[in-house]
Amino acid sequence: MDRFSGMTLSRVVTKVTLVLLMFLSCDPVMSCAPFRARPSDPLTQSFAEGFRRGLATPALSSSPEGSALRTRDPSATTSSKFAFPTQLLRNVGLHDKVVSKIKGRHLGLQSPGRVHPDVYRSTPELISSNGYPVETHHAVTKDGYILELHRIPHGKRHSGYRSGAKMTSRPAVLLMHCLLCSSSIWILNLPGKSLAYQLADAGYDVWMPNLRGNTYSRTHIKYTENDEKYWDFSWQEMANYDVPKSIDFILEITGQKDLYYIGFSMGTTVFYATMSEHPEYNQKVRLMVSLAPVAYVANAQGPVETLGNYVYEIEALLTNLQIYEFFPRDSLSVANADLCRATTLTAPICYSFLDFLGAELQSINTDYLAVILSHYPAGSSVRAVSHFGQNLISGQFAKYDYGVSGNLAHYGSTTPPKYDLYKVTTPVALIWSEGDWLATPKDVARLSRELPNVVSNERVADKKFTHNDFMWGIHADELVYHQVLRLLSQF
Repeated sequence: MDRFSGMTLSRVVTKVTLVLLMFLSCDPVMSCAPFRARPSDPLTQSFAEGFRRGLATPALSSSPEGSALRTRDPSATTSSKFAFPTQLLRNVGLHDKVVSKIKGRHLGLQSPGRVHPDVYRSTPELISSNGYPVETHHAVTKDGYILELHRIPHGKRHSGYRSGAKMTSRPAVLLMHCLLCSSSIWILNLPGKSLAYQLADAGYDVWMPNLRGNTYSRTHIKYTENDEKYWDFSWQEMANYDVPKSIDFILEITGQKDLYYIGFSMGTTVFYATMSEHPEYNQKVRLMVSLAPVAYVANAQGPVETLGNYVYEIEALLTNLQIYEFFPRDSLSVANADLCRATTLTAPICYSFLDFLGAELQSINTDYLAVILSHYPAGSSVRAVSHFGQNLISGQFAKYDYGVSGNLAHYGSTTPPKYDLYKVTTPVALIWSEGDWLATPKDVARLSRELPNVVSNERVADKKFTHNDFMWGIHADELVYHQVLRLLSQF
């Protein structure tokens, strides 16, 4: 099988995986927390049967690009690409409920037949469209990956800033994204509700790097994304190379001696790993704010818990199929803007996708639903995803497990070494929530006990606040971002 076939198959596999997980594990119409329903539940069985019957209908066909949806009757009122989801809903007897739910949902920014313009904009274009200055920079890591960094040098009201100026009184803030994310996660909301814009308006020089393998950092000095070797990394390499390079690059451009680091989810993981392996970088970070901090995932729930137990089998299967990228940005049909418009019958599937990922529907600005799902997921390597599953099984915060022979070659031991959190001497502020299915309270508590310099350890006031609410929650500014600004002002 050549690489092109593997890339095409990757799109098919990710689509099928997504649909299977959503429909066999969640209620696609009502709000569902990740994997809340058990396989024996009548509702889950109903959807499973409907899914099987939906696959058997003539509405499903194939194309060189993957799966294509069409209707047998050209005069049908439903758009052809919606034929399969619509048939599925009819099979399980929930079509009328879906229509009723959509009609009762008010999405102020989305008018019938119109796609939100931000769907088609890149991160720099999103920033510029909101009236903020933006710069795009590129940095090359020691192992040859070319990272793209997006910068908001100041807020709307600032004057006198010269692009490229060495010295500035505005403190630099590095915002590091999560797994399968990009720099866009920091701005996928209204300016008054997005952390990046709030920081810029508060007087900070905001930098948003993109870790290797996502939408914006897909180039290498030697390999292309079609080469297997390009995807030979996990978040371990991101911590070893991407984070140090991003820090050094920002400090060089700004002329400052240190910066603030704010990470979300995996953005915290790579920080802890970096400081453990490269403790000299502790002095380059004035304060690290951990939003939904992830080091240990032994108590994780939802998709991580379910899939993590089969991580070795899944990685082996995908490797044998020559699939090395997980959830590339263009691989999910639910991310298509048309599918997520308020007036489509498939909009609830988009809502359920976010529910599946751990975000409560009622806490998301649904005006931006199509926008969020056009930028997320943003892709990463299979190994980066697998690495979290390995640590879930082991219960440790450890390096990537190559297997016995691979570990001996890489580490000189049969098992992967653990990261030493005691070496993370940077002042760390932890902000977590009880409703988080990935950064669970038990795992955060374990992390806080092992970090030597925790200066703040705070729980989000809302008990229903979930993992992705840290980025997309309509109340994230009140519950989290105001606290972040207060913390920065103290250091």
